[in-house]
Amino acid sequence: MMVVKNMAKAIAATPTLTGKDADRFVGNLDKPTTSEKKKFLKESLKVYRTIKANSEG
Repeated sequence: MMVVKNMAKAIAATPTLTGKDADRFVGNLDKPTTSEKKKFLKESLKVYRTIKANSEG
């Protein structure tokens, strides 16, 4: 019988935004979505669905 021992690795703390980065992130949440961004997201979703359908069979 072979016993395999695995050593656990430390898990890095979840990064958090502070200062200017946090302010910019919150500001971007309040911005309206542009038509260009909507088009990009629709195309991305279409590609994702195609890949998912192909991987399922």
